Amino acid sequence: MTTPHELDRMIRLVHELVPDDISDEQIIRRFQTFRICCIADAANLSTHAGQTALVTFVLLAARIGVQVDLNIPEVKIIGRQPSLRGIWLKEALIDLGEDLILGSLIRGKVVSYPDLVFIFGDTPYVSFYVPAWRVSGSEWSGRIFEASAVGNRWTEVWPIGAMTAAALGSGEVFKAVVRQMQPPNQDAPSPYLEVVQQAKWDWGNDCLTVRELNCGFIDLVSAGAINQAAMYALLRVPGLRFSSRVFDDDIVGVTSLNRGMMTRRSDVYRGRSKAGIIAQYAKSQAIPERLARISIQRYLPLAPSVLVGVDDIPSRWEIQRWTADWLGIGGTSHFGTMTSSHEAGEPCAGCLHPVDDPGDDQPLPTVSFVSFWAGLALVVRFLKYKLGRPYTSDRQALWLVPLRMDDQNAGFWSRVAPKQDCPVRCGYQGNRMEVY
Repeated sequence: MTTPHELDRMIRLVHELVPDDISDEQIIRRFQTFRICCIADAANLSTHAGQTALVTFVLLAARIGVQVDLNIPEVKIIGRQPSLRGIWLKEALIDLGEDLILGSLIRGKVVSYPDLVFIFGDTPYVSFYVPAWRVSGSEWSGRIFEASAVGNRWTEVWPIGAMTAAALGSGEVFKAVVRQMQPPNQDAPSPYLEVVQQAKWDWGNDCLTVRELNCGFIDLVSAGAINQAAMYALLRVPGLRFSSRVFDDDIVGVTSLNRGMMTRRSDVYRGRSKAGIIAQYAKSQAIPERLARISIQRYLPLAPSVLVGVDDIPSRWEIQRWTADWLGIGGTSHFGTMTSSHEAGEPCAGCLHPVDDPGDDQPLPTVSFVSFWAGLALVVRFLKYKLGRPYTSDRQALWLVPLRMDDQNAGFWSRVAPKQDCPVRCGYQGNRMEVY
C-alpha cells in the first residue's frame, strides 16, 4: 500500500466530503481496492487522438491510486506520448503504472471483476453489469455517455477533444470511490458526488486545426501540476513547434505523483527538479529559480507568450508587468479551476486578481483531474490565440467545476472588469492599456 504522502493533496480533498472519523489509511484503502476496466479495440487505437484519449484517462485514474485493467490489443504508439517509454502502447502503460503510486498498478488484462468500465470510441459494448461509460469526442470537444449507446470512432489526429473526454471520465472514477465512504443514511450527499450519466465539453469547433503551427518562444512560470498538464497537452499536438524556458526552484516530491502528469516515481527517488522534468520532454531550458520581483530582471525580456501556473498572486502581478504580448494564467481551488488570458489592450491579471490572498501556508487540497483541467484550459486558450481565433472579451476568464460537467453552469465564462486601482497599474483605458 502507498504512504499517505503520495496522495496527500487528494486525501485533504476527500476529507471535505466524508465523515470525520474516516482516517487517511481508510481513504487510501478504498482507492487502492477500487478497480476500473478500460476497453478499446484496434480501430479506435489506430489514431493519435484515440491513443491520447486512452493514455490520458489511464494516467489520470492511476494517479488517484485506483487499479486499472486494460482490455486492449497491443499496438504501436502513434505520435508523441511522453512520458511513455518504448514503442508499444500497452507495454508502455504497464511500465508507467509500475513507476507511479505504490500499490496501484496498470495491468494488461482484466484480473478481477471491475467496479467501473470505460469503453473508448465505437468499441463494441461489453457488459460487466457495473456502471459503464463510453468515452468519445471530436477535434475540439469530448463527451462521456452511456456505454450501451452508439459512439463515434476515434479517427482524429488533433488531440484536444480526446484529452477533454478523458478528463470528463476520470472525475467519475474519483466520485465513485468517495461515494463508498458516504454514510448509508445520509440525507443530502454532496451534489459534487452525483453520478454524471452523460456530459460534454466543447472548446469551440469554430477553430480549424492545422498540420503545422509555429508557436515561437514560450516562458513557463512554474513546473508544477498545472504547467505539467499544459506541457503534457502541448507536446501531444502534432506539428507544433516552439522553444521554451521553464522557471521553478523546487525539487519534485512524492505529492507530485498524484497530480504531475509528466512525473514518475523514479523522478522523486532521483531528486530531480520540477523544471528539469518538463525540460527533458520539451527540450526546454530549465531555470531552477522562482520568477518573482527579486529575480525577474535577470531574465528580461520575457517570451512573447507566458504561461503561469503559480498560486501566488503578487508573482502573477509582477509577471504581468513584464509581459508584452500574451499572458495565460491557470489556477485551482479545491474542485474548481480558473483560467484567463491577457493581451495588450485588455484588462490585466491584476484587474482579475486585485487582492492578495496569502492563505495559511498549508498545501491546497486538489486532485489529478482538477489540475489537468486547468492546464488543458490554459493550452486551449494559447492554441486558439496562435491559430488566430482567440476567445472574445466576454470569455477572457473561465471558472470551471469539473465534477459536474453535466450542469449548464459547470463552466462560467466572464469578462475581466478593469480596475482603476489595479495593483499592476495597467492603466486600462477602453481599448488601450498602458503599463506605468
